[in-house]
Amino acid sequence: MLGLTALSPQALAAPAPDLTLEWAPDNHCDTFYAPIRVVDGFLEWGAKQTCRGASVFTQYLRVELHRELYLSGAYYNVYLANSPLEQRFGKTSVFDQTRRCKSEAVRTYHMLVWAFADDERQRTYGESETVDLPCEL
Repeated sequence: MLGLTALSPQALAAPAPDLTLEWAPDNHCDTFYAPIRVVDGFLEWGAKQTCRGASVFTQYLRVELHRELYLSGAYYNVYLANSPLEQRFGKTSVFDQTRRCKSEAVRTYHMLVWAFADDERQRTYGESETVDLPCEL
């Protein structure tokens, strides 16, 4: 006979969002960061926002990719873009980017993610974890 173990409620729970917007009684947006990673010589990064509620008329993401300036602790903006315009009037925005690495020199990256909703009256931002990756953009 096969033994089955019961999973705890925490094991079944969805991951917590990286950012949350809440306003009015029933309006809510959750944003999740995609990991910054190197795949087949390309640096990939992104985020996804999903909103629900009667008065969510517009929403979008702005994502900045930052790179550390040669072990200085200071970061500069390598790439800045918004999620696609055609997603603005829906309930979901997906932002994903891919850029070819120029070399395999190890560099330090993180994202700054802005989440907007309700014609920009609702907004928040956050930073992803910092990662060291073999990719020079």
